Amino acid sequence: MRCSATRKDGQPCGATAVRNGLCAGHAGLGLAASKEAAEAASALGHKARAERTSKARKTASQVYREAVERHAAECVRVRVAIMRDESAPAIARLQAMEQLENRALGRAVQPTEDLTPKTPETVDQIRALSPEERRALLRDLESRLGVPKLRDAG
Repeated sequence: MRCSATRKDGQPCGATAVRNGLCAGHAGLGLAASKEAAEAASALGHKARAERTSKARKTASQVYREAVERHAAECVRVRVAIMRDESAPAIARLQAMEQLENRALGRAVQPTEDLTPKTPETVDQIRALSPEERRALLRDLESRLGVPKLRDAG
């Protein structure tokens, strides 16, 4: 038997009648008996749906990160064991140490060497150049300025 009440939109309810021809909601039973209980149940349902949705949308990196976090202690134990294993290849031991250090302290800044030739700014700096450095400076200036090749002054 179906509920004989009508919904707020004027349509027949259609839920299963449980008492006096009315459904639990229209009869004021269960969650419908208390507005606060109904709102709390609704909020719980919303929270559960949101959690299921967020789990379904995880990226591969999120899944990997969570797995690493769950097994972090084991990862450290394995790296320490490799580091202490004197029969392990030296490169494996060094890599284990570096990985532990990088994870604990952050990766060290990698210095870079500036290989661009320094342009001398004073006459004394030009005089201090070797003949090879002076020729390289001359070729660099010629190419940058687009001038014809000058005689190599050796």
